[in-house]
Amino acid sequence: MIREFGLEQLQATAELETARRLHADWYTALAEEAEPHFEGQNRNVWLKRLELEKDNLRAAFRWATESSEAELAMRLAAALRLFWFLNGRWSEGRRFLEDALGFATDTMPDQALRAKVLYQASYLAQYQGEYARANSLCKQSLALYRTLENNFGLVMTLVRLARITLYGQDHKACQAYLAEAATLIESLPDSVAKARAYRDIYLSKFSSPGPLTEQTIHYLTEYERLARKLNDLTELPLALTNRVLLHSIQDDMTQANVVAKEARQLSQEINSGYINSRVSGLDLFIELHNEAFDMARKRLIDMMESANQRNDFILALFLFALAGVLWRQNLPLWAAKVLGLANFPANNGENHPNLVWGERFPAFHGFYKSLRAELGEEAFAQALATGRQMTIADLDAIPQPSVATVHQLDALTPRELDVLQLLAQELSNPQIAEQLVVSRRTVD
Repeated sequence: MIREFGLEQLQATAELETARRLHADWYTALAEEAEPHFEGQNRNVWLKRLELEKDNLRAAFRWATESSEAELAMRLAAALRLFWFLNGRWSEGRRFLEDALGFATDTMPDQALRAKVLYQASYLAQYQGEYARANSLCKQSLALYRTLENNFGLVMTLVRLARITLYGQDHKACQAYLAEAATLIESLPDSVAKARAYRDIYLSKFSSPGPLTEQTIHYLTEYERLARKLNDLTELPLALTNRVLLHSIQDDMTQANVVAKEARQLSQEINSGYINSRVSGLDLFIELHNEAFDMARKRLIDMMESANQRNDFILALFLFALAGVLWRQNLPLWAAKVLGLANFPANNGENHPNLVWGERFPAFHGFYKSLRAELGEEAFAQALATGRQMTIADLDAIPQPSVATVHQLDALTPRELDVLQLLAQELSNPQIAEQLVVSRRTVD
C-alpha cells in the first residue's frame, strides 16, 4: 500500500511538473507573439490581452526561474520588457530581466538572446536613474554584439551608452560612443531599432554643451521620418514632442502648435502612461516660451507626481525645469533647494545634461550662473544640501511668488540687492540690519 501510494505521488508530481512546463512554454510563446505588436496599430489590443494574463505570465516566469530554465526565463523576460515599460511597471520588468540574467552564462547557446536581455535591463536601469548599473549591463551587451558582429545591436548599445555616460558627465566617452554609432547607423536598413538609435543620438546631442547644429537636427528629422514610415505609434508622438520643443526654443510657435496638435491626438489614441507622460510636456514647452510661469509650475508639479510613481529618471529633468521657474518667480532659495532635490552636483555642474537641456529655453538662459551669484556660494551650497534631504511632498511648502520678478531686479540699487540676497537666505529683518549695518526701516 505504501509503495503504491508513493508511486501515485511520484506520478502526480511528474504530471504536475509537465503541466507547469507546458504552461510556461505556452505563455512564453504568447509573450513573444505579442512583443512586435506593442509597437504597431494593434498595440492596445495586445496590451489589454496580456494585462488580463499578467498573473499567468508571472507564474510562468516564476516556474522558469525556480526550475533553472535559463533560456525560457530570458525569452519571457525579454518579450515582456515593452509590456511592463508601457504600463509603467518598470521595476517589475527590470526584476524579470535581472533575475533571468542570474542564470545566464558565457557558454549558453543563444548569446544573442543574452545580449538582448542585457541591453533591455540596462535600458530600464537608465530610465530609473541607476546609471552605474546601466553602464555595466550595457557594456556587457556591447561586447557580445561585437563578438556576434551584429551592427544593429552595436548601434543600439552605443547610443544607449552615450546617454548613460552623458548623465554620468563623462562627456569624452559619450562623444566617442556617438561618433562610432554615427559611422554605422546610415548603412542600416530602416527599422524601429534604427529610429530609436536616431532618437538617442539626437537626445544626447541636445543635452550636450554646444550649439544645435544642422547635423544634430538631421537626427531628429530621420527619427521622425522613420517613425512615420514604420507607423510606430510608440515613437511617433515622442518624435513630434521633441519637434515641438525644438520649434519652441527656435521661437517658431506657429509650427510648434501645429505639431503639438498631432502629437496630442496620437497620445489620446494610444493611451499609454509612458507616452502620455512625455507628451504632457508639450503644453509645458509652450508655457515656458510664453513665460506663463504660474501655469508651468502647476503643470510640473502634476507631471512629477506620476514620474515619481514610476521611479522615472525624467523626474530630475522636471525638477530642473521647476528650479528654473522658481528662479524666474524670484524664489532663488527654493530654486536651489529643488536643484538639491534633483541631486544636482555642488561643483562642476555647468555641463550637466539636465542643465544644458533647461538652459536651451530662452526663459532660462544664464539660470545657473545667475542663481549662484544671487545667493552667493555659501548659501547656494547650503540650499543644495537642504534640498537633498527633501522629498517631493516637501514641494507643497513652496510659497507663491511676490509681485517682483527677475526682470525687475535691474531697477534695484546695489544696497537693495544686498538686502534681497540676505532675504533669500531666510534671515529675519533684524539679522539683515545687523549684517548690513542699516536701519530696520530700510530693510522693511
